[in-house]
Amino acid sequence: MSPRSKKTFPQATPTMQLESMTDDADSPVPTLTVLGIDDNPADVELARLYLEEVGKWNVEFVGCTDPMSGLSTLASRNVDIVLLDYRLGELTGLQLLDEIRRAGHNCPVIMLSSTVDVRAVAGVMRAGASDFVTKDALGPGVLERVIGTALDKGRLRSEISRYQAELGAKNIELERRRGELSDFQSNLAHELKTPLTAVHDFANILADGLTGELTEGQAECVAHIQRGADQLRRFIDDMVDSARLDLGKFTARLERGDLSLAVAETVGSLTPTVEAKGLSLTTSIEEGLPDVLVDRSRIGQVLANLVNNAAKFTPAGGRIDVRAARAPQGGVQVEVCDTGRGIDAESLPKLFERSFQVHRSDASQRGGLGLGLHICKEIVELHGGELSVESELGRGTTFRFTVPVEGRSEVASPSA
Repeated sequence: MSPRSKKTFPQATPTMQLESMTDDADSPVPTLTVLGIDDNPADVELARLYLEEVGKWNVEFVGCTDPMSGLSTLASRNVDIVLLDYRLGELTGLQLLDEIRRAGHNCPVIMLSSTVDVRAVAGVMRAGASDFVTKDALGPGVLERVIGTALDKGRLRSEISRYQAELGAKNIELERRRGELSDFQSNLAHELKTPLTAVHDFANILADGLTGELTEGQAECVAHIQRGADQLRRFIDDMVDSARLDLGKFTARLERGDLSLAVAETVGSLTPTVEAKGLSLTTSIEEGLPDVLVDRSRIGQVLANLVNNAAKFTPAGGRIDVRAARAPQGGVQVEVCDTGRGIDAESLPKLFERSFQVHRSDASQRGGLGLGLHICKEIVELHGGELSVESELGRGTTFRFTVPVEGRSEVASPSA
């Protein structure tokens, strides 16, 4: 745009000459390199005079009346701030600002214009300008304010970028260490399984009398070994599953089938252990349940964990009921209800968090890794279902999970 058609800055006055760079001659004056890009030479010169009037900085001013020479200047030297005219002949300041950012220059840019256009202001600010000032309002005081603010914003952006880079590097390191820990946990679990299997198998040999008949005391000792080995095996299985979750290798193979069979088989295998604790275990399965896509082994793992938890926290003489019925939203819903001591309201929202354990005053009921319910939730969600809990202190607990009709043939953990 020609000078005749542009609205220019007010004419400079003699008072706009630089008299003193600082009030205190002993104080260092910061140096500021300012690039002014405007196709009107008079406006470029007036901007330089206004900056000298400010006196806050030792200003090194570079004026360019051609946009391309402005870009060249940015590429060849360090510039602290850019004063950019919104109208540059055939090119707009917004287009040049875009070129500046695409070239990788992140210095603050203050857009100047002879007129105010709300849409133009919004576009300029979205494009990354630090401020928008009309030339009528421009003067030493305004320049001092907007440049100071722009420099402060620039420093904050630089600090934020540095902190983000540091945080990103630390997150990468944490992920690497988490992977190492998961690998170690998985390897440790596998190393423990081999001797544990030997302990479990030889305990069974002794219990079956294959090496000779046991006395009552010996049989009781062997039973303790079997229970301890079973408990340790569950801990190791949880460690392996937890490591697989961390590594994104936890999967479920879903096949269409009758979920009621998995429920019946799991409850049947747990009945002797539960009844040995003086508890009753009942099963109620609705007839004609729809076939669902299910990993029977994984769902059996969920059900076993819920029943074992119920047995652990239900006093002798109590009852555990397992029910399978049609889910209101389709599919199958399974409930495990007990008459145990219940769970306090404060603990309920945290119950499925990894490693969380409900505080119990009875030390005999504490223990475990706090992984079981977290893994159960992951398994149910792999099936596309939901796991929930209702409980009241002194009145027992009900865990409820659903398995929808549809699903995929094989799914990976959503935690991956």
